[in-house]
Amino acid sequence: MSEREFNQLVNGDSGKEADAMSEALILVHHDTLSADPTDAARALIDEALATGSLIGRVRNAEENQLAVNAQVAIKSVRKQIEAAYRAAKDPLVQLGKKLDGTFRVLTEELDREEARIGQLAGEFALAERRRLEAERIAQQEALAKLEKEKHEAIAATSDPNKQSELLEEFSRRAAVEVPQPSAPTRAKGQKVGEEWVIEVVDLIHFARWAINQGRFECVGLEVKKSAVKELLNGGMASIPGLECKKVPKAGVMLPRAQKAIDV
Repeated sequence: MSEREFNQLVNGDSGKEADAMSEALILVHHDTLSADPTDAARALIDEALATGSLIGRVRNAEENQLAVNAQVAIKSVRKQIEAAYRAAKDPLVQLGKKLDGTFRVLTEELDREEARIGQLAGEFALAERRRLEAERIAQQEALAKLEKEKHEAIAATSDPNKQSELLEEFSRRAAVEVPQPSAPTRAKGQKVGEEWVIEVVDLIHFARWAINQGRFECVGLEVKKSAVKELLNGGMASIPGLECKKVPKAGVMLPRAQKAIDV
């Protein structure tokens, strides 16, 4: 899809020339991977804000009507900007989803095979660690046995020359009889390590622990305000940890027949 075709899709332009596209609110530039508001968008915003700036108080019916008119103008512009935003973003979102799907198709078999082989190599690495630990223990046991014999032999004589001979003899025996640990077997370029596999079995229990311990970096919490509003509208008077109160707010509804600017 060319940039012009993309912008035609964004701007709802089915075949108009470039001068008609000047009324677009958002333009996407593929070459610079950027999106910019147009002069038309800024003009609409300035006009709506100028209308709103005239509302300094609402104390009677006439001023209330002027306030409603300003809200309608602001909401109408925002609706047009939102439509342009969605029109610009939806093709990118759809393309992103398709790219994600293609990426998964291309890599899932590779990832599965790499994980399988990695597990086999990891099992071998674990066996190697066990072998090396067994060698170390065998070496310590052999050395301890030889040391015991040496001390018993030295304890049997007070002759300095004899003891020196015994020390030299046991030193030679240690070099021959005590097994030396071998180096771990590792392929060139291989990295051997361990990785935690974490499975959540009780999120509430974990969250309570994290909060009690002050480990806030381990868990993320947020208030779902829409759900809280449903509870409050359903009659719940208060919710622990939240301060909820109603404030006056006047909104407006745009007429259905109102036609927004082409975006």
